[in-house]
Amino acid sequence: MFSRRLNEREHSPTASPAVLTFSAVPAARIGSFREFWPYYLSQHRKRLTRSLHFFGTDAAAIGIVVAALQRSPRLLLTALGLAYGLAWVGHLLVEHNRPATFQYPLWSLAADWKMWALRLTGRLDAELRRHDIEPREMARLPVNAPGHRPATASSR
Repeated sequence: MFSRRLNEREHSPTASPAVLTFSAVPAARIGSFREFWPYYLSQHRKRLTRSLHFFGTDAAAIGIVVAALQRSPRLLLTALGLAYGLAWVGHLLVEHNRPATFQYPLWSLAADWKMWALRLTGRLDAELRRHDIEPREMARLPVNAPGHRPATASSR
């Protein structure tokens, strides 16, 4: 299921927009975090996906501190579950790709915190642009989707 390509849906005249499809993972194994970082950013092109990650990472950071102070493994697991759950929802329902966590768990964790820190310091937009990703890109509704409003001259 995860190995299907996003392009299959984009190029198929009969594909349903409700069907989840996923972009391919890199063909060759990535050998360093430096190589992984642009791939990681490419999997987070949509602002809503990044926002879900940030909210989850914020919750995890708070949960980790509170869990340590209260010595509560249950709270720690809840915080981590919330963080991963929100991130995965973003990948599956917004970005339509496979979370990098499955293939690169440690680099993905490090990259998530790096992206979080860049956002916190106001440097994420510049980093996204450096990798040819538009920082303000929104998840777009298909033209015929309920709730879609055509752009007007004043909204551009």
